[in-house]
Amino acid sequence: ATELTDETLTRLAEVKEYIPCLYAKFLKLHLAIQQRRKNPILVKKYLDEVYELYKNADTEESSWMVDLNTRYGDYYSWQNKPNEARDYYNKALFFAEKYGMKRNISRIYTSLALQYASLGDKDSAFSYVDKAIEITKEGYGEYSSITYEKIFNRYYVLNKLKMYDEASQLLADIEEQEQKIYGSIENFRYNLYSQKSWKAYSLKDYETALNYAQTAMDNPINYWERDSVNYLYYRIYKAMGDDKNAKKHKRLAHL
Repeated sequence: ATELTDETLTRLAEVKEYIPCLYAKFLKLHLAIQQRRKNPILVKKYLDEVYELYKNADTEESSWMVDLNTRYGDYYSWQNKPNEARDYYNKALFFAEKYGMKRNISRIYTSLALQYASLGDKDSAFSYVDKAIEITKEGYGEYSSITYEKIFNRYYVLNKLKMYDEASQLLADIEEQEQKIYGSIENFRYNLYSQKSWKAYSLKDYETALNYAQTAMDNPINYWERDSVNYLYYRIYKAMGDDKNAKKHKRLAHL
């Protein structure tokens, strides 16, 4: 069964009330995003349809422009087109700043950091990821789950820039904080152990990778994160030559 988060259901309900003709398209869009690895073209198709319906609706400009432009940025990021993704994230940032949407601003800063990292622009990448961390600390505190999500994003930026020693050191520093902050942070162990699993996988230590993946899966995660762990399982089992389990987790990851 396809699972929708409470946040998604709330947003869809808002669409249904605000512009009823958009409801079905938004629902299809969210479902397509869930299965984007399997059929990414559907995401672009429904994004374009939602945009056209919104543009032609008899409504004033609204904060939905943040959501739409962010999703276009996500689509091009998934397609490994960082220039196009950056342009849409900048459009989303314009509207997020206009409407004072700080949490969205932080998320967009992170997305821009990853695009600049893909382009090899180290200074811009670190500038944006650090701004994302700071604005999140201001809103949620130093040891909140949202703050640590942004710190993990700095780890992703380091990896994209091929700064592997620095990335490993950051992961070690984060792990040292586990006893101090775990318990107040739901997804801390998911983030930590999924990254430790990917690292073990890259070193071809597949048994260790499987153990870390299981620890990640055992901690509170949403369907996005569950898909990511299943994709990790798929890659590990495929590398191990275990076709049966590889096919199982490929299906569970919606590939």
